[in-house]
Order: sequence, then C-alpha cells, then structure tokens
Amino acid sequence: HTLCHDLVGEDQLPPNLLAELRGMGVLRNNVSAFKADVALRSRPHLAKHDSALLSSCMMFCPTLDEVRRSTAAISRGELPDQTPMWLSITSVLDRSLVPAGSDADAAYVYLPSVPFEPADGADWAGVKDKIAEHALDAFDDFAPGVKSTVLNTAATSPTDLMTISPVHRGNLMHVDQTMAQFGPWRPTNSLSGYRTP
Repeated sequence: HTLCHDLVGEDQLPPNLLAELRGMGVLRNNVSAFKADVALRSRPHLAKHDSALLSSCMMFCPTLDEVRRSTAAISRGELPDQTPMWLSITSVLDRSLVPAGSDADAAYVYLPSVPFEPADGADWAGVKDKIAEHALDAFDDFAPGVKSTVLNTAATSPTDLMTISPVHRGNLMHVDQTMAQFGPWRPTNSLSGYRTP
C-alpha cells in the first residue's frame, strides 16, 4: 500500500494491480499487534519452570477456548483481560541492553492480537499502559514478584506503530495473513515473488 499509493502513485499502476490493491486485506478482522519494552531492576525467576527459558521467546497463552473467545472479542474491538503473548528477556543474551555491571534486565512483550480500533470510542493513548500492565500481570503468575521489579515500561500501540513507521495502518505483517494472501499470492498476485509490474 505504501509503495503503490504513496511512493509511486496510482496513475503509474496497471488497472489489474489497482484492482488487487482494492481487494487486499489489511486488518479486515480488526486484529492488530502491540508491544511493550520493559526495564526490570533484576532478573525474573520462573516459579515452576527452568529459568533457562528466560533466554528464549516464551509464549504465554490461556486455554484454547480462551484464545477463541479473546480473538472474537478483539474482532469486535473489545480489550480482553487475557490474550496470548510472547515474552523475551532479551538482555539474558545481550547485556549491552542494560547498564554495565547492573543486575537489570530488559523484557520485550509482544501481543499478536489486540483490536486496531477499540470499541466504545476508546483511544489507544488512554488504554495502552493498562494493556501493558495486564501483560505483566500474566507474566507475574509465572514469575512471581516480577512486577515489583519494573523500573519503566514503554508501550507501543497499533496507532503508535503508524506514527513511527510508514507501515499501512500499523500492520506489522503489512497485509492480513489469510490463505488468499499467502505463498504465491502474498501480498497480491502482481506483487508476489518480490516483483513489481
């Protein structure tokens, strides 16, 4: 979208590509992404799991039924209390992310499913810190006490992504990941395989 509409211009595009662009799905189901960068005073400890997992990318997910319910709620613009999230303590492997000689750690929290447009006129600026806090509450269930070590949090909402990147509608995947937009059809037939007309 950014390349064809903003950088090249529609007058330079063949009619078949313009038709494909009109049909290209970008956040059709209202599902966007959210991230938070979290500074921690000290390293979290997983209560029931090997703390070696901290150097990996961990997925925290409620039951499959909860995932289905939260996805349906997100499509309607609701902000569910529980949603799947990825979490990584990036400074376990890269100590340059924290002050030298400190016990601090840096956490990267990624929620792959949040509503692009919250319902009831809610503004992301007013709810993004609450979403980050919910994510840290969920992590605190696995690493008790981690919330008490939080020094600072920088939450990045879908609307923030639009202001810091030219990605259309803040979609990190650029176009929806649907069967019609995968493989040889990603993002459209005319633009697949890293080609342009």
